[in-house]
Amino acid sequence: MKLTILGSAAAECCPSLWCNCDNCRQAWKNGGKDIRRRTSYLIDDDTWIDFGPDSFFQAVSFFHGWPKLKQLFFTHCHFDHTAPMEIYWRHRGFAANVDPVDMYAMPAVYDYMSRILLANGGQDNLADLGITPHTAEPGKLQSAHNMEYMAIPANHGAPESINFFFRRSGKTILIANDTGFWKEESWSMASAMKADLAVLDGTCALKYCDNRNGHMGCNVVVEFRDELLKRNIITDKTPVIVNHFSHNGISLHAELEKFFLPRSIMVGYDGMIQEI
Repeated sequence: MKLTILGSAAAECCPSLWCNCDNCRQAWKNGGKDIRRRTSYLIDDDTWIDFGPDSFFQAVSFFHGWPKLKQLFFTHCHFDHTAPMEIYWRHRGFAANVDPVDMYAMPAVYDYMSRILLANGGQDNLADLGITPHTAEPGKLQSAHNMEYMAIPANHGAPESINFFFRRSGKTILIANDTGFWKEESWSMASAMKADLAVLDGTCALKYCDNRNGHMGCNVVVEFRDELLKRNIITDKTPVIVNHFSHNGISLHAELEKFFLPRSIMVGYDGMIQEI
C-alpha cells in the first residue's frame, strides 16, 4: 500500500490565508513544507480520503489518475474535509465521461452534502453524479473496492466523526486525524486491528501541547502512539506520522520535527509518500 498525504493543514490552511501573525509570515517566507493544504489522503491510486475545498489543487499537484479513482471516504462533515460542490462538478454539463465512484461515510456526511447541494441549486441525488453511497458502521470490518475498512468513532466536535483502518494485500493503515484521545469504546474497537502505518492528529501542535479533546497537542500525540503500542495495535517498528496542523499551534515544520523525530514520529507534509 502507498499513502500520499495530499494535505496536512487544518481548516484555515497553513499559513492561514488572512492571518498576519509572525508564524504565518515566516511560513510564507519559508515555503516548501510550511505551505499546507487542507488535510486529505490518497491510498494507492484508487482511494481518496476526505475531499475538501483544496481537492483541485491537490489533484493537479499530486494526483493524475482520475480514471483510476474508485472510491471516496469521508471522516466527518466539517467543510474542510467535505466539500459537496467539488463533488457536484461531476454533473453533466461540467464533466463528460466521468467514471463511477463509490462513497463511504456516516449519515451526517450525506445529510450535510444534501443540504449544501440543494442550497446551491444542485441536485442532491448522488446517483446523478455517478456516485454510489455506502454507510460506514463503526466497529465493523466492511468491504470496499479491493479493500477492507473499519470505522472507529473519533473524539471530535462534528456529528458522527470517524477515523479509519484500511486493509489491503495484508497491510493496514490507520488514519486518525480530527480526533482527540479516543474514548474507551474506540480503543476497544481498534484493539481488534493491527496497523502497519498510523497517521495521527497533531492540530494543536506545540503551543497547546496538552490538548486532548477534539484535537491533539504534541504531548497527547505521543500518548496516543504509546497507547497504540500498549494495546498491540502497532509495534515499535510501525511508522507513525503526525498530521493535520493548525496555524494556531504556532509550529513550523522544522520545529515540529525537532519535537517529534526524537520520539520516533514523522511529521507529515503535503506530497509526502509512505509505502508499506
